[in-house]
Amino acid sequence: MISKNDLLKLDHQDLKISSSSINTYRTGLRTYLSIQLRLFGIGDRISIPHFISIGKLTKEKRRLLGFTPTIASMVKKYINKTDLLSFPQNATRSDNSFKNRQHSAVISAANQRAVLKSSTSKSFAIKIESLGENLRKFIKDYQEQNKHLENPTIVSHVNEIRRFLGYIHYIKNENKLDSEGNLIILEQDFTDIITAENFEGFSDYMRSRNNAITITVVKVLQTMYSLIDTDIPWVSRYVNPICSKNPKIRSIAHRNGRKGLINDLQEQFYETGQNIYKDRHSDLINSQEDIFNTLTSEETDTYAYHARIGYLNKIKSKLKKIIQKYKKESNQKGMTRNPFLPIMPLLELDRPLYPIHLALKKSAADIHKLIKLSPTRKIAQVIRNHIFIRLISFWPLRLSHWLKMTYLTDQSGHISLTDKGDLLLRIPIDEFKNSESEEFKKMGIKGNTIDFTFSYAKIGSLIDLIKIYINVYLLLLKNQAGVFFYSCSSSLNNGCKAWQSTYLHPTCDELGIARPLLFGPHSFRHICVTDMLKRGETIDMAASLLLDLPQTVRSRYSAFLPSDGLQTAIQKLISYQIDMDEE
Repeated sequence: MISKNDLLKLDHQDLKISSSSINTYRTGLRTYLSIQLRLFGIGDRISIPHFISIGKLTKEKRRLLGFTPTIASMVKKYINKTDLLSFPQNATRSDNSFKNRQHSAVISAANQRAVLKSSTSKSFAIKIESLGENLRKFIKDYQEQNKHLENPTIVSHVNEIRRFLGYIHYIKNENKLDSEGNLIILEQDFTDIITAENFEGFSDYMRSRNNAITITVVKVLQTMYSLIDTDIPWVSRYVNPICSKNPKIRSIAHRNGRKGLINDLQEQFYETGQNIYKDRHSDLINSQEDIFNTLTSEETDTYAYHARIGYLNKIKSKLKKIIQKYKKESNQKGMTRNPFLPIMPLLELDRPLYPIHLALKKSAADIHKLIKLSPTRKIAQVIRNHIFIRLISFWPLRLSHWLKMTYLTDQSGHISLTDKGDLLLRIPIDEFKNSESEEFKKMGIKGNTIDFTFSYAKIGSLIDLIKIYINVYLLLLKNQAGVFFYSCSSSLNNGCKAWQSTYLHPTCDELGIARPLLFGPHSFRHICVTDMLKRGETIDMAASLLLDLPQTVRSRYSAFLPSDGLQTAIQKLISYQIDMDEE
């Protein structure tokens, strides 16, 4: 076992987290160990069964103990790293963490393992990082075949596939542990994974964690459905119901294969009139034995094809019903599924951007004082957050654009300073997720990039701050080479929410309006468009700002309704906000 002190020595690289998060993780570990010590008298190491026992408590009891989902997630990171799922032979009798180890062993989602049910009620453990050859190739193939998708989209889909494959479940068959208590990794055909029982099992587990079916569950199921519904050969390579470990699946597969082959022979006879097909059709119909081993090579391929298609169609039908059921359940939550809910207090204002710009004035005043101090990483983060909020309120690009935003000394990055001292944002066309759509092409955008120049005459103070940020503070953030703002989406969301907590919420309190919930960068698109529409701008203008369709804007923002294109839309936003700054 690894002691508490050794666990605390693990750094961000060991845990595969950002360097800025390591202190938070260590605090989370100490919090968990104090809970474990208080309940079970073990505080010098992580006890897996006790960790499981705490997780089984009701949500209210876990809350009172301080065992939050965040703390649980942090502890799982340590478990994942330290190989604590191995149960040593020399465990002391007094250490109850090893009592009944076969029945208490659990596979963690952080460890990306899954237990999958077969018809024999035995469980098959699959560890994603040590997957069988089929499943390893499947993940790789999926990424290769979907290169056309936007990078955040494909990453999201892969994570959803992994989430399904790696959901937590209990090992019900103790024979699946070796003599030392280690989990045995078994090969399993993809056929036995995409079953209605496993989809229901995943949903039930997620419900038990959140006391409800969340939109995340629905997204995972929808992604799995899109895999099954994909009518391309690479998916079929991983599904072979004839070889399933489940006799019921095999029986259905053979029935579908036999029926499909016989129907094909009959159709071929009708089309060609050749008796060879009629005779073969009669032989197979009258045969009382298993015909699979009597087929020719060509017939075997046809048989397997129909067996596969029949199985996939049946699973698709069942999964579609499951998705409809859970989608309906998640939609019954009403406003909790409303993307405008976190920012509704702002959207209800006549000027939704007004509190944000008052808060930006406050953060600008604080930064004016901070830059007089010795540069630190914390000050660099405050300046970065301010610049980001200011720019996204001018041009509300999607999260993926801000993550890709680069600054390079040769002026070839997304963000650069011109010879005149202006700020230039240059976004490649192919980085817009709808760039291939006909409607996007009809916008008449010329060239391979969309460029916008922020004039020094209008936002000189911000450009001066950006120069200081580049020359003094950017290196302190230790971003990946060229990254101007944030290296990952979690860092971006955290920075956005940190600014809100520090500046926007106090500003709302001063204005006497309700605080919005902490929201992510995508919500700035809603806020900016709603502000434009409430000021009497056209739907076409709002659509130009978002580089989206007017009908999309009309359907989403019709509740807030009381052109010149993208360039004018941004210019109007800038002018409007500068006017507010002068008030």
